[in-house]
Amino acid sequence: MPHLTMPHFARMSGLLAAATLLALSPLGGPVARADGDQCPAVFETTWPGGLIARGSSAGDCSTARLALQVRTVDDEVVWSDVLPAHDLLVFEWVKTGQDMDNALRDWLTVNVTHDTTASLPEWRAGAEAPEGEEFPFVPDESLDQEAYAALRARSLPLICYVQGMESLTCLTREGADTPLRRIGIQMFPG
Repeated sequence: MPHLTMPHFARMSGLLAAATLLALSPLGGPVARADGDQCPAVFETTWPGGLIARGSSAGDCSTARLALQVRTVDDEVVWSDVLPAHDLLVFEWVKTGQDMDNALRDWLTVNVTHDTTASLPEWRAGAEAPEGEEFPFVPDESLDQEAYAALRARSLPLICYVQGMESLTCLTREGADTPLRRIGIQMFPG
């Protein structure tokens, strides 16, 4: 039996929570609400590369949790994430269910960037991090300078979505039969 460290356990717990939120949410469009401060909602859209992004929220508007699940057209889950809505810039103004519907839609469409890894800033030899000026890209801890340069050179699809008040989680996929992989965080002005 494999040994699970705390990061593995936390990731597995997050994936389980995301699966639970998504499983309890009906497919497509907003769900019925008991009153004005309830914020359960679902929104689904297509991302490049044949990926389907599905976001859902659960709970009242002030404490809503968000689940993001990205899957292929064959219904294979290639990424999932669970985040508190109040920690994301897109959701800071949500007060009603209709606000949540709009924010969820914007989170997965307007506020998502689609590019390639070739667009990432250069990480010069001897530098501690990629060039970044005011709003840097912070590579994932799993990437050293050599691996980062190789990602840039391969020009893989790059998808970034809001994951904080001033940052995007950036994902890439090495092939149609591989899951999305987090490669870092892009900072932006909040």
